Amino acid sequence: MRFSGKVYEILMNVLREIEPNKEEEENVTMITNEIYRKLKNRFPEAEIRIEGSTAKGTRLKGGDVDIFVYFPKVVGREWIRSKFIEITKDALSEYKSIISYAEHPYLKIIASNLNIDVVPALFVERGDKAITSVDRTRFHTEYIKQHMSPEQRKEVMLLKSFMKGLEVYGAEISVEGFSGYVCELLYNKVWNFSKRN
Repeated sequence: MRFSGKVYEILMNVLREIEPNKEEEENVTMITNEIYRKLKNRFPEAEIRIEGSTAKGTRLKGGDVDIFVYFPKVVGREWIRSKFIEITKDALSEYKSIISYAEHPYLKIIASNLNIDVVPALFVERGDKAITSVDRTRFHTEYIKQHMSPEQRKEVMLLKSFMKGLEVYGAEISVEGFSGYVCELLYNKVWNFSKRN
């Protein structure tokens, strides 16, 4: 943290409130491993990855977890739209699930007090070759992981919490605010700018 004195003390108190504790982290690991195995059994050809704030170390306490299922490009967008949900619902039938929609449908799973988005995507070699809007997500994750220190990730969590307090955090239609990735990029650019000046 670049702060000291009372400000530092306040920020550390806030962090203790917003950061997932060890028990929650262990629960996330257990549930995601379980879902990973079930998905891999059903989709052996797919690459299955934890994405979003969980993978980047910027997830707030109680935040959603994103599991992406990357299919070979030959599978195509139409298969994702027409078949993914049906097969995935069956594979994860023991969990309560809700179908949600973005560019194409994805599944929201509720397991052990966690909201887990299971999102289909196509595996592309480069972000500019994306076929669906979520195909470039893995590049976003890798960028943040490579360009942000553990200390900076904690500051991003504070930024996200501040934006939540202002009710401008979340890219979903009901909020139309800043996505987690935008918060991470914004912080990264401000941090790099402040280091130069």
